Amino acid sequence: MPGARRAGTIATFARGGRDKMTLVLDPVLDSLGLWIEQLVAESTGKEGVGIVPISGEPLGPPEVYGNDRFFVYIHYRETDNAEVEAKLDALAQAGHPFLRIILNELVNLGEEFFLWEFATALIGALMQINPFDQPNVQESKTNTVALIDEYKAKGKLPEQDVILRDGELTAYGTAAAFAGISTLSALLKAHFARVKAGDYFAITQYIQESPGHDGALQAMRSAIRDRLKVATTTGYAPRFLHSTGQLHKGGGDNGVFIQITSDDADDVPIAGEPFSFSILKTA
Repeated sequence: MPGARRAGTIATFARGGRDKMTLVLDPVLDSLGLWIEQLVAESTGKEGVGIVPISGEPLGPPEVYGNDRFFVYIHYRETDNAEVEAKLDALAQAGHPFLRIILNELVNLGEEFFLWEFATALIGALMQINPFDQPNVQESKTNTVALIDEYKAKGKLPEQDVILRDGELTAYGTAAAFAGISTLSALLKAHFARVKAGDYFAITQYIQESPGHDGALQAMRSAIRDRLKVATTTGYAPRFLHSTGQLHKGGGDNGVFIQITSDDADDVPIAGEPFSFSILKTA
């Protein structure tokens, strides 16, 4: 069965160290990458293991990739994609494996939904995990409720550790880990120095989704990948919490993260509650 073959191939790659599944899609199929990202990350990212789906990362030359990658190319038959084909050929010649999935008709997208769901369930069995639960997503919901209860009791949320303030920017995190650092550039340099071969770098953001922000994030992730030779992901909140969030919290200990937040220009009360949407988001 096609789904079983797909599951066996992907699980074999992952167990052999190629656990970064890089999705390459024709523009007409581009949004399918986000659906596959959620399916694979939430289903396989638990109990200290997981396949990291890489969606939306621009294709680069072979030398910017480590040996932890494999590529899945989903191609609509009528799309002329000679540039992408040439890049994939170069990757294959450099020893990077990839799966090619061809859709003869766009109506076959429904078949792909089924095959990916079927394959993901089998991948879970092959990795000896339950692909149908989301323990760490639920854990985060429970933690959020606890923080909201604290806000109701005290009128404020607990303070986060401030690492430094640099102009209009404030960096939060584990202050003791960055003691003595006084500028944002030095902080970023120290944070990037924590990245090791086989890691992935995730940028998550609680900011408004826009073409301008998309462009800046893509430039950031390309620069990080090209310099550090690691896979990169990015995701807007709250969507990423229910897609890659399970993998971030329950998957392998190979993620390095930056989360971008901003103060809300406008806030909205929640009917019947003593807290607003902004407080809920912060929690």
